[in-house]
Amino acid sequence: MVRWWSKAAMILAFVAGSMAMLSAVEDTAQGEFQDGSSEELRPKIIYAKIISAPQMPQDQPSQDQTLYVGQEVFVTYEVSLFVGAILKSSSFEKAARDKIELQTKNVSWKSVDSGRLQATYGFKLKASSVSIPALNVTALSADGSYEESARVNSVALSVIDLRSNAQYVGILGKNFKLLRTKAQSLDGTHNIVIFEFEIQSKNLKDMAIKGFDTQGFEELSQRNDSMYGIYSVVVPKELRELSFEYFNPDLRRFEGVHIPIVVVSTELVSTQSDLNPKASYTLFKLVVIGAFIALFLGLFLWRGYKIFLFVVALLCGVLIYSLVFNNIYGVLKSGAAVSILPMKDSTIVRIIESDTPVQIVGERKMDLQGQEVLLYKVLIGDSQIGWVRSEYVSKD
Repeated sequence: MVRWWSKAAMILAFVAGSMAMLSAVEDTAQGEFQDGSSEELRPKIIYAKIISAPQMPQDQPSQDQTLYVGQEVFVTYEVSLFVGAILKSSSFEKAARDKIELQTKNVSWKSVDSGRLQATYGFKLKASSVSIPALNVTALSADGSYEESARVNSVALSVIDLRSNAQYVGILGKNFKLLRTKAQSLDGTHNIVIFEFEIQSKNLKDMAIKGFDTQGFEELSQRNDSMYGIYSVVVPKELRELSFEYFNPDLRRFEGVHIPIVVVSTELVSTQSDLNPKASYTLFKLVVIGAFIALFLGLFLWRGYKIFLFVVALLCGVLIYSLVFNNIYGVLKSGAAVSILPMKDSTIVRIIESDTPVQIVGERKMDLQGQEVLLYKVLIGDSQIGWVRSEYVSKD
């Protein structure tokens, strides 16, 4: 009798425990239905991947995939959105800026198909050990009730660093054309070399000729399929040739550039702007006056009318005035920056430490961030000429 009651008690305990377990599971399931937190009940709304990137085996395997430090590469991403979801945000994970830098920051995702978006980002490679940073994208469900994120992993790249070559100036390109050069005395110990060139390249901003402290672009612009630049370098007077090399990625070799340094006259750097093929206004004015003098003098000799002789005398007076009184004197204020050319990012060759007498030998207006700025060409002492902003000059 005791054994029967014992078995009955065990059966009742088992049934009670099972019922309690089922009740707990039911309560949990009901809670998930009520707050909508169950992942199984949410349909997937986003998927992201890379569809084109450098050194991808499936991306044009027949082409050269060699990458170099200083090169800009492009990566195309694709996001697929499901059940009416919308793309809410996209961002790259933090990467070391001394290794890689995002060049195209404000990129719009463009629709290529129903529910598919694509975007292409450009990255500047700055080191031999580098990875394209991971991309995180977030989508919002059609009814706005929840978000879902997707991650595209980072991509390691194999990059060659060419900077061990002491002659390398950091340019990756082809078809370098030296258009014009000019070398003149800057001061007692230095000459300045200015040269114009064109090259098919996209990374000219990295250009730097090793061994010279003062150098830089005076102008840099796009011309059809090439880049056009005016570059200046301050060199020691004893240097007779400026040499450097750039790398041609198509031919996979360094190409040399050699610029003879021949100081053309004792004239100091007073006509740097002549390198830019725009006629000097002052010179043009003098030539026109001279031409009219010759014309009216010829008419006087031919016709003998005194009015022609009067016009010749008047023009000669204008010419003499232009030659004698063209230059104006003033004082260059302390803190003024003296640039080589009258351009926005021209190389600064000197910062004036104290008020200095100067001779104003020219002027030019320049557009700077939508504002017209007047620049004066000044002769400092008898050894240096450069361009300064007019507000730093007080005229006598």
